[in-house]
Amino acid sequence: MINELGPSLVALYPLPDLTGSIIKLNDQYSESGSFGDVYRCKYHSNSGTKEVAVKAFRFNFTANEQDENGRNGTVKMVRRELGIWRRLDHKNIVPFLGIVHGFGRIGATSLVSLWMPNGTLHDFLAKYDDKLTTARRLELLLGIANGLCYLHSFPIIHGDLSCNNVLLDANDNARLTDFGYASLIGEIPQGYAYLQRSTWQPGTMRWAAPEQVSQNPEEAAQWTTKSDIYSFGNLALQASTLATNPTSALSLLSGSYHYRYTYCVFSGKLPWSEVPRDAAVVVLLSQGQNPRRPESPPLDDRHWEFIERCWSEIQERPQADVIVSTLQHFLALLPPSPTRGDYYPGYSLQL
Repeated sequence: MINELGPSLVALYPLPDLTGSIIKLNDQYSESGSFGDVYRCKYHSNSGTKEVAVKAFRFNFTANEQDENGRNGTVKMVRRELGIWRRLDHKNIVPFLGIVHGFGRIGATSLVSLWMPNGTLHDFLAKYDDKLTTARRLELLLGIANGLCYLHSFPIIHGDLSCNNVLLDANDNARLTDFGYASLIGEIPQGYAYLQRSTWQPGTMRWAAPEQVSQNPEEAAQWTTKSDIYSFGNLALQASTLATNPTSALSLLSGSYHYRYTYCVFSGKLPWSEVPRDAAVVVLLSQGQNPRRPESPPLDDRHWEFIERCWSEIQERPQADVIVSTLQHFLALLPPSPTRGDYYPGYSLQL
């Protein structure tokens, strides 16, 4: 079955077959989406045992592309994800480990990756909302930016950056995942923008760049790494809105104000939170509009200006390495604190 993935892919990036070494921890899947289910499993190898995630699809992506009864685009998308994900190796990317057979509802070939015990950034921020300091918020964003910087160095476009496609590992480091929409520059297929729009999950368009949802072929052709930068701005908007609770929003440390952040999504502030329908978001994007600055909770002026830079015209958006240096600068401006950044007892972030 491995050879059915395509001889060129196998030759360049051999796929470890982990069948027989993967054991389910529970027959019930941990997460479920439109394309498949994710199972929490144990992987037994010569080097030891580790927890892994098995992404089991509801279709056979190793089957012939022409007989998938309308699933051609999805099959190609999964193959693209596999081809790109296999070659990535970075501390802010969820590592791909191999493939396994016999999982899921139809027993098709499934993808194996390291299990991320702290879940999505969406869930993590909601859970630790009242414990997150400015420093920790910026450090999480910095990890995401470092992952983007690595992808863009190939250059690879992620294409679907949101809080649901960032996972937290055992040390609470942010790691990018879900490369189904990723493409190498120069390898973006004709009509791919339409494929992306037609297969996105509900709500995903709220993180999209204008060129990603454009009906204009010329504008859609401008889909580049700068599209990820626009999405990063939306993600940063979620993760950096100041808390409204006066007892936790500001604390005077060493003569300077120290800000604590709350999670926009948890308080109902998704990107475009003032727009109830996804279709209306697409219309606003096509008109050149960006998400509004939230009035409550308030947002630091410097951080808002940074977010707006991410939303600039395509050529004016900063590169990922500039975002990294900007976030490092924001961190350097924070006053020292003996308890700076603690989430909970025993927490340790590795950068």
